[in-house]
Amino acid sequence: MNTIAVLGITFYAIVAAQTLPAIDAVITPPARDYNSFVSFRASGTQNYTCPNSTWVLLTPDAKLFNTNNAIIANHSAGPTWQSTTDGSLVVGQLLNSTGTIHGGSNIPWLLLAAKSTSGRGIFSNVKYIVRYNTVGGVAPNTSCATNSAVSVAYTADYAFYSVGNSTGSGNGASFASISVLSVIIALIAIII
Repeated sequence: MNTIAVLGITFYAIVAAQTLPAIDAVITPPARDYNSFVSFRASGTQNYTCPNSTWVLLTPDAKLFNTNNAIIANHSAGPTWQSTTDGSLVVGQLLNSTGTIHGGSNIPWLLLAAKSTSGRGIFSNVKYIVRYNTVGGVAPNTSCATNSAVSVAYTADYAFYSVGNSTGSGNGASFASISVLSVIIALIAIII
């Protein structure tokens, strides 16, 4: 196999490893507005309260897991995600939603903008958050007694789109750093 073929296959392998999650266009972050992403699987509850005979979301309460099934972050009111490994934090603000999924049995897929971040680490440079692949979490389809509460189990994937360099990848399901320099270094390593 000649050097050009090897370089072409290597370049393809590097680009293929940096695939973005397949998500609805309504919740896709603006193109060229980020240069990396990391995604984690979440499991927890959507917690509802009943102020006036109707269920209203109070707060999520979930754990995000890396590819080794270790807890990498907590998800709570705000909505907020905070790393359990480096303490970095991002608070999101809703930009768009797909509406409930699969006949109303799953909570919506969401696109959020980072309203604020703090700390140094995996969430320090986050610009967008996408919630997708949701299962469960929808409030009961019944009336409720005032001041009652219910927690509904859910799972979802969360993708965090960043600008600049994060100081850690957190062993997410996929981490892409779209960098010409990294491609050039990989190609040089193959030639040598």
